[in-house]
Amino acid sequence: TAVRVANSKKKANAEGNGVSVTSALPREEKRREESKDNKTTFSTWIDSVPEGQDAIPQDHHVFKYADKVGLSREFLGLEWAYFEKYYTVGGGKNKKYKDWPDHFRTAVEDGYGKLWGIDQSGTYYLTTAGKQLQLEVGASQ
Repeated sequence: TAVRVANSKKKANAEGNGVSVTSALPREEKRREESKDNKTTFSTWIDSVPEGQDAIPQDHHVFKYADKVGLSREFLGLEWAYFEKYYTVGGGKNKKYKDWPDHFRTAVEDGYGKLWGIDQSGTYYLTTAGKQLQLEVGASQ
């Protein structure tokens, strides 16, 4: 029986899926192309933001989230510095996303930079990485 099963599998693999698998429909291909075209690197996106306009609009939900959880604007600024550095000169410089402000929100919510912690009383504090970045950012201003 093992030989019969093996021969059966060999025959099925040789025939492939035959006509049961069709190619992508033109509409599906178009959607795939559109989704790829809308993605940009951080550098391309930030360069496209008009001068005088905030990269992250003041009414963006990242600010609502920060207010809700008690995260200060200073800590948001540090996360932005980390985010900008990572996606321009760091390991993420070739990453592409459709919605960079939304990706920043994800970075804040997930604490990408590991810049802060919360003590038992619920107060935010800077980690070593956060303090180092604060010194770096402060020194460059």
